[in-house]
Amino acid sequence: MIVRLASGGGEAETVAVRLHTIGYGVFIPVFFVATGLSFDLGAIGRDPWILLAIPVLLLAMLVVRGLPVLLYRGRLSALERRALVFFSATGLPMIVVITAIGLQEGQMRARTAVALVAAGMVSVFVYPILGLGFLRRSREAALGEGQDASFGG
Repeated sequence: MIVRLASGGGEAETVAVRLHTIGYGVFIPVFFVATGLSFDLGAIGRDPWILLAIPVLLLAMLVVRGLPVLLYRGRLSALERRALVFFSATGLPMIVVITAIGLQEGQMRARTAVALVAAGMVSVFVYPILGLGFLRRSREAALGEGQDASFGG
């Protein structure tokens, strides 16, 4: 917004594209690599609370981020909405940013941050697989209906 206000016309778009390229190409990956290097994977095995918190947090992500999708009644079938529930429930980037800030400011315990990031990592691996499963079932159902309709003639 500041770039658009400061420079007018076609220059604003060029500057914005370059800033996005620098941000997404350099700064954001460096942040996530640095954060990933500081992630204490061993803490999951050392602290039983973290191990118990991960499934609870995964369920919370599903409820808070995924269930509102079921309210959407657009052009999606029930199976497609279920797939979208899982795709919407995945989350890692914002969790990493929030936990990094919370730790830096001393507002979050390290074990809470580890549990949140671990749940985010699991969600990125597991929820898309579940979502793709629902999409596959949806496509198979659509193909089955199409075949039934063509044979019913």
